[in-house]
This record gives sequence, structure tokens and C-alpha cells, in this order.
Amino acid sequence: MKLYEMFLFEGKEDFLEKQYGEQLSQVLSRNDIQKTPLEVIQQLKDADPTGGKYLEWIVKQFCKETFILEDIPMIRMDLESFNSFKNRLQKKDINLYDTIFDLREKLDLLRNDVSELYSDQEQGKLIQSLVNNGDLKIIFNNGRIRIFRLDSFTGSEVLSRGTKWCTQDERLYDSYSERGHLYVIYIGTNKFQFHFESSQFMKTNDQQIQNGDINEKDTQLLKKVFSEIDQSYIERMPFVFLTIDELLLRYHNIKNNKHISRDLITTIINTKDSKITTFLKEEESFLIELLAHEIRLRDIYLTKFNFQFLRTLLLHGVNIGVLKFTDVDAIADFITDFDIEQWPLFNMFYSIIRDPRLLKQCNSPKGEKCNRILINHVNKLGVQTQFLKRVLFDNEKDLTNIPLLWITGLDNLEKHLEFFKMSKSIKTRKTANKISSIISNSQPVSLSTNDKKAQAANNPEYIKYAKREDMTHDYIMKAIKLNPLNLKYVPDDMVTEDMLFAFIRYSDGLHKLKNLPDSKVSKDFTDFLISQGYNIIKRLYPQRYPRV
Repeated sequence: MKLYEMFLFEGKEDFLEKQYGEQLSQVLSRNDIQKTPLEVIQQLKDADPTGGKYLEWIVKQFCKETFILEDIPMIRMDLESFNSFKNRLQKKDINLYDTIFDLREKLDLLRNDVSELYSDQEQGKLIQSLVNNGDLKIIFNNGRIRIFRLDSFTGSEVLSRGTKWCTQDERLYDSYSERGHLYVIYIGTNKFQFHFESSQFMKTNDQQIQNGDINEKDTQLLKKVFSEIDQSYIERMPFVFLTIDELLLRYHNIKNNKHISRDLITTIINTKDSKITTFLKEEESFLIELLAHEIRLRDIYLTKFNFQFLRTLLLHGVNIGVLKFTDVDAIADFITDFDIEQWPLFNMFYSIIRDPRLLKQCNSPKGEKCNRILINHVNKLGVQTQFLKRVLFDNEKDLTNIPLLWITGLDNLEKHLEFFKMSKSIKTRKTANKISSIISNSQPVSLSTNDKKAQAANNPEYIKYAKREDMTHDYIMKAIKLNPLNLKYVPDDMVTEDMLFAFIRYSDGLHKLKNLPDSKVSKDFTDFLISQGYNIIKRLYPQRYPRV
């Protein structure tokens, strides 16, 4: 979604909460869903491919209970199809469809009619006749992406025209189809053929697909569609469909896997969206080489990783899923060394202790050690209270045992607790009341201004009271990460472009630049953003860029 659209839709969730909050609360209560109306609205946003235009209609559908939260991916696919087919529908306004079922009924008629999707009318009619005769089966069709299953050689011969695919030969078609289904995928004007059983994912020139042949959005859609067709396809997706995280989790020994070359790993590291690759690209060059070497050459089983490497990855927010391959001792050692003052690590901490194998060890000496460490961390409420206040405890266990099973947003904590106190579950209501009591009795003593000034030199949280000589580049960057608006307290002549980029990153939007004094944001910087296509800057700074 474009930045100006994000700006337009900001605040829409709060509006919808006011409009439909009561109806949503009733639905949530009837279905024993322990979420607030605002949380549900934020989750329903994932079903809207437009970034907000259809959100109110989606909320209305949920209030009518025409779908459940687990159906969100399907609702999104329906609305993507609606966008693609809109010009062929009599009703072009989504609000004219009373239910999702009414919409699907109209879409299904168009999904099964592909004759109008081809510029060559004769070709379109021929393909439609093959569908009608059972030579082809339409697996997916949203107007732009069409997936056909080849159910006969006749269908294969027609869809293979203009390509170098060997499935134009009947004997070879039979050989492939005996092992598993053949699929032909149209993405716009591009055409591909997939055969999962033989790992053949071919372009029209009969070459394997490469990075960039299919964009990331379409890749994710194809992964979803094919995983729903056959669960076994999940383990057979093309390498170029995988993020580095998925690649590492699937292939336990990268260095000895004959299918995965060093070049492929390098390509994926450089091109794929991944928490690991994001971390690598942000670090100094020598660290990139070190970690890339570790990723390429070590087993994914993290018992083989040295402790410092594991700790570094987690500290920088790498996908916590890799811990599923770590043994209990390694996790316990990690927790033993855990320092609650290192707040970035706290975001990963709750996932680590949710590991079921760790929970099973509660009665073992190692488990008791872990348990004591966890409780000590939770009891250190004088340090980083703003994070510890976000902790909710396990409903299934005693509150003094294995804490931190679920973390919720600090801003919504009280709202969550009030919601839980109204739950049908007696246990949940009791737990919510206990949590309220724990939090209310754990408020730290507020520091005086003099104390904050005394700590400012070493604590970026108090940058407001820091002296100029204390404001190193690293100090300022940490302060921005803690709270982007801390940049206000940095002298204008010390503000650099990377600080402004950090402000944008942690503020979630260019429009937040207006929260800074204009003197902090140089014209050179805004000129650069405009040169990159971010014309919202002209609206944010009309005095710099008056309309002609």
C-alpha cells in the first residue's frame, strides 16, 4: 500500500471499533474468543487486499458470523478475485453484496469461465471447451493468476503450445502424469508448468524458474494454493519459493545437501525477505561474512552452534523457529545467561520458555534451575517494568510456576484484563484478577528529575536530560529505538540521515516526520525522499514545496 493511503486509513480501526464494538463483543462472547473488538478489527485487516477500502464490509460480515477468524486467508483470496473480476460483475460495489456467500456465488460463475481471459478469442473458447470436457480442471482463478490441472494429454498438448515443454509428447506426458499431477500456471502473460513429484518447475523455455521470475506476493499465493491442494507439496516447493529461514529449517545439513549450492544460498541471502537476512545486511561487513559462513556451513541443529552465535541471532530478532531444533540444555544455558536489562532480547524470551520440551523438564534438576531463573527475572520489577508489565501468566498452571506464556501490548493491557474478567471461564476470570493484583502491587518508584539526570549519560531512555558530550552516535540510535520521539532532544547539527531513517523505521511511517521540528529534517533529506517517489513529503512540508 502506498504511504499516502496508509495516512488516509490511519484511525479507521478506532472508528470501526466505535461503530461495531458492541456487536463484535457479542460475537466474541458467544464464541468464547478472548480478544478485544479492536484486536479483532486489526486481525481482520489481513483479509483486505486494498489496505482498508473493504475493511468495514469485512467487519460487518464477521458481525453476521458468515466466517470465522481462521477463514481470513480465504476471505482475502475472495476479495482479490473480486478486484480482478470487478469489471465483469454487474455489481461493482462490494457493499451491494449482503454476505460473503452472495459474493462467492457470482465469483464462482466467473472463475469457471476463462474464455474471456485470453486476447485470442479462439484460444479462450478452446481452453473453455477443454475445461467443460474434463481435459483441464481449474484449480484457481482470480483473473490474473490461473492454475490448471492437466487431466488428459489433449489438455497438455493445447496448453504446451508455444513452449519447449516435453509434455507435448504423449509418452512423456503419460510418464509424468503417472507419478503425479501436472499443473500449468498463468501469471498475467507468463506461463509456467509445475510437477512436484519430479521437482520440475519450468518456464516456457523449459528452464527451471529462478529468483525474480515470480514476484514475492505471487509466490506466497502459489505456496498457499498448492499447500491446500496437497499437504505433501509443502515439502516440495521450489527452492526459490523458500525464505532463508524455511530453507534452513527444511534442510538440516546445508553443506552436504547436494541440491543446495553455495551460490543458491548466497542468492537467497541477497534477495529473499528474511529476518536473518535483514540482520545480516544491517551488520558490519566482517560480521556478515562470519554469520553467512555459519549459516552455510553449520548444521541447523543449534546444539552445533556456539553459544555466542545463538545469543547474537536471538538478540537481533532472528526467527525464533530455529529453536525447535535446540536441546533443552542449550535453552536452559541460554536462560541462565539471560539479562533482563537487555530489553531487545525480552521480546524473544517468552517464545523460548514456551518450548514444550522445556516445560516437560519442570520436575528435573535442570527444569527447577530454569524455573528459579524465570521467577527471578519476573520478580525484578524494578528493571524494565514497561516490559514486565506486559506479562500475562499461564491459565493452566500455578502463577508462581513457569510464567510468561503470553505477552500482550502494554497499551492494551488493562483492556485485555477487563475483557478477561468478563470471560465465561471462571479460571480465566480468576487469573485476570490475580494478574491485576500482581501488576498493581509491582509499580516501581518513579525516579526524580535529579536521578534521571544522573543516569542520563549511561541510559538513552533519559536522553532528554543528557549533555551534548554524552550523545554519541550509538547512544542516539539506541534512544531512537527506545522511542523515536527522543530525536527531538538531539541538537539539530547532530542529526544525521541514518538517525532520520531510524526515526521513520521505528515510527512506522513517513508521515510521522511532522512530529519533529522542521529544523531536524533537512531539505536535502526531504529532496532525496521525493526523488525516490515519496510525494507525501510535499504535503508534509508545503512551505518547502509550494504548489505551482
